[in-house]
Amino acid sequence: MKIIRYLIAADCDVNIQGPEGMTVLHMAAMRGDTDVCDLLLNEGRANVDPRDHGGWTPLVWAAEHKHVRTVRLLLSKGANALAKDLEGNGAIHWCALAGDSNVLKLLLDAAPLALHQTNAHQDTPL
Repeated sequence: MKIIRYLIAADCDVNIQGPEGMTVLHMAAMRGDTDVCDLLLNEGRANVDPRDHGGWTPLVWAAEHKHVRTVRLLLSKGANALAKDLEGNGAIHWCALAGDSNVLKLLLDAAPLALHQTNAHQDTPL
């Protein structure tokens, strides 16, 4: 956390993407590090919905890895619960595949229509 605070204070761009298109926010969301996500969004001016090379947003990573607190934070900061990856899967598809009812409830509360999303193969989340 100290290093991230230092980099933000030095005005480093937290939205720079690595080789796979991931930002620091993607990585923090994937790990479920809600405090780092909050810091990046509040003080680091991180984009809440950047896409990696697969089209995944930090919300998708957090949902797929069952990080309830991180999903709640990202949604409260305006993350798009209907965003789809390059194959048309939304966070709700990955959440259903992971089998987490708590994250599923958060996503459905934020975007009830997500339940009817279809991907490139015409699969719904369920």
